[in-house]
Amino acid sequence: MRILLTNDDGIYARGLAALYEELSREADCLIVAPEIEQSAVGHAITLFRPHQEADFTVAARFACRMVRLIEKNQSLHGSAFNVNIPCLPEEKIKGVAVVRQGRGNVIETFEKRTDPRDNIYYWISAEVLTAAKDLQTDIGALSDGYITITPIQYDLTRYDLLESLKTMMDKP
Repeated sequence: MRILLTNDDGIYARGLAALYEELSREADCLIVAPEIEQSAVGHAITLFRPHQEADFTVAARFACRMVRLIEKNQSLHGSAFNVNIPCLPEEKIKGVAVVRQGRGNVIETFEKRTDPRDNIYYWISAEVLTAAKDLQTDIGALSDGYITITPIQYDLTRYDLLESLKTMMDKP
């Protein structure tokens, strides 16, 4: 089995290394990741993420469980999955939820702060509205303490609009 591992935290992220170490025992793994962290590049900012000190062994073990599940089930071969692991001690994780992708409105706040050496930095936080309450989405289930799995696809075509858009374009 061949597995593509990717992230936005950069090639040297500890979580990516833990996944590679665990998964490469059972599969041929390829990593595609940016040289440095690219989280929130759409906002043109750099984030310090406290979860980088997390223990990634739970995530790595779960990834191996997913690999074995995919290997045993032909219908899952060639598929892509978005898997999220809550940053909680293993005993506090409530279980696994197979859910759809959440769509929530995010309200970001930026608080100007000064560190002990008088360097100015900005503390960024975000509040997810609506979707965090819907336990049938990855956002809601993850925030409630579940590992989430969302099967995803590459084709973003809106097939329901193809014919009607063709008709619209044919009109002068």
